[in-house]
Amino acid sequence: MVYKIQNASEFDQILGNNEKVIVDFWATWCPPCVSIAPVYERLSNEFKNVKFIKIDIDEFPEITQKWQITAMPTFQAFHKGELLDKLVGADPSQLQRLIQALAQA
Repeated sequence: MVYKIQNASEFDQILGNNEKVIVDFWATWCPPCVSIAPVYERLSNEFKNVKFIKIDIDEFPEITQKWQITAMPTFQAFHKGELLDKLVGADPSQLQRLIQALAQA
């Protein structure tokens, strides 16, 4: 299941309380973001040991700036609160590889 954060402090709590987190930085006006959303949702059902969240860059510009998001979609993989790796773009096979690596970390 993909979780949409409600406020900036919640994002920090999720990173602190979950060992493995994958974040989709997206925007409603971004066609590649919309096209990869079903893939992200499907992967969330396959990798149960990873917390999947979405952050709308227009709703949370402070988070977007903090993590230096310059293109959408950007996926960031966090392990124990630290950025492990990232993917810029809507490539389903690369996204799956990123999540598999995180799940095995």
